[in-house]
Amino acid sequence: MRRASIRVRLALWVAGLVTVSGAIVVVAVVALGGRFLHDAARPAPLPPGVPPGSPLAARINQGQRGQAARSALNEAELIGLSALGVLALCSVGIGWAVAGRMVRPVHVLAETAHEISDASLHRRIGLEGPADELKELADAFDGMLDRLDAAFASQRRFVADASHELRTPLATIRAELDAGLDDTAAERIGSVLDQADALVEALLTLSRSDAVAAHDPVDLAEIAREVVTATPGAASLDVHLDLAPARVAGDAALLDRLVGNLVENAARYNVAGGLLAVSTETRNGASVLTVANDGPPIPPEEAQSLTERFRRRDRTSQGGFGLGLAIAAAIAQGHGGELTLRARPEGGLEATTALPSPPA
Repeated sequence: MRRASIRVRLALWVAGLVTVSGAIVVVAVVALGGRFLHDAARPAPLPPGVPPGSPLAARINQGQRGQAARSALNEAELIGLSALGVLALCSVGIGWAVAGRMVRPVHVLAETAHEISDASLHRRIGLEGPADELKELADAFDGMLDRLDAAFASQRRFVADASHELRTPLATIRAELDAGLDDTAAERIGSVLDQADALVEALLTLSRSDAVAAHDPVDLAEIAREVVTATPGAASLDVHLDLAPARVAGDAALLDRLVGNLVENAARYNVAGGLLAVSTETRNGASVLTVANDGPPIPPEEAQSLTERFRRRDRTSQGGFGLGLAIAAAIAQGHGGELTLRARPEGGLEATTALPSPPA
């Protein structure tokens, strides 16, 4: 059964408050009026020596009634103003409570909308209560999330399926080339196939980066130390490590890929003998990984856009597909964190990943 709409309920509450307030004022006026009439009708005692019924007695009684009337009016005015103040305060408090109760679902809807991202589309408002306008709005919002969740899941399945399907023909082509071409041609085409394999692997990682199934204890400091040691080209750079424990709960393979992409990106887009600084720490309830490098100057407004898929500042050098930072950002988001990029004033980039620390 559909309950009365918010508009009707609010109108009824206002009407009820006005009715109750009016009733209180009427009762007060009637009570004061009765008291005034009672005081006016009661004969006042005369001074000694003044005979009842005399003209002097009539004037004395009239003056006393006037004084009683003025006193009653003053008292009525004081009581009326006091009652008005009390009613105003009560109406504000009651109105605040009623309005808060009615708009509470709006706050729930707004908070959920702020917290939802493409990595948490499974969340729903699930508003309980009467079937009114807010319930319809929350249900419509949940329905929209259902459709978005299905669309994103379909997109991820497509990328994963396409990547898997590409692996077989690429392997077949490589085998045929190795068997039928001379060494120079096979090496040249093999290099292209290596790039295709790397692209397929990147797409696969991207497709599963926001679906974190494992929540194993992982220390970003240990991963960073191993990654820097294994990164090609890091040995020729000015490496600075400041690795304090930074524990998170998540997928170890994906987190390894996140750190690897940031460090490899910092090493690839660097200058000869340039800085490669990697640090980890725990700060404000988050485990923070920071990777900074020297390199060409980057406009500050362009830095964060480098997390877009297939986004490359220079498509003519250093190779790559523009997916490294996009994958790192997706993995961070899938773990409930965030990747922030900042252009360094002296050139290069600073990438900061903040992930929630597990409870102690």
